[in-house]
Amino acid sequence: MPTKQPIGESFGDPAGVFPTRVWVGLPEGSEAASEKGMKIAKAKRNHGRSYVLADYFRIGKNIVQKGDKVIQIVEQPDGRRLIDAPADVLYTRPWKGKRWPVTFIYLEHPDVRRTRLDKLARRLGYGAKKKLHRDGLVRNRGFAEKLLANWSQV
Repeated sequence: MPTKQPIGESFGDPAGVFPTRVWVGLPEGSEAASEKGMKIAKAKRNHGRSYVLADYFRIGKNIVQKGDKVIQIVEQPDGRRLIDAPADVLYTRPWKGKRWPVTFIYLEHPDVRRTRLDKLARRLGYGAKKKLHRDGLVRNRGFAEKLLANWSQV
């Protein structure tokens, strides 16, 4: 007998929304691969000057695909965590490092100010802060829609 599904919840793939923490810098020896990928991503842009091209790397298996939405969480040196507007994945480029495989992910997001994580969590409601601290796919469709709706005016 199938389990009952609470209203607003989804067991399937929602909209491909991935909150992810971003580290500053590049893996050793990967600068050339990153630059080649950035050149390809620039050619694949969908929007004009009102959008910014960004990239980050992920160690290990790549979980995002072209067309997914990624929300970057950037930790500042003073400890504050800021969130960028949802970005579209333009291109992914694998690179074999000396120690482990790395995937470079190239994004395009609106050129708007970042939001503090704690402020956004209060706006989204109970349990949002814990969900925003996790990397990976957002499986709760209701939460994914609320998260994307925060930037709907952009």
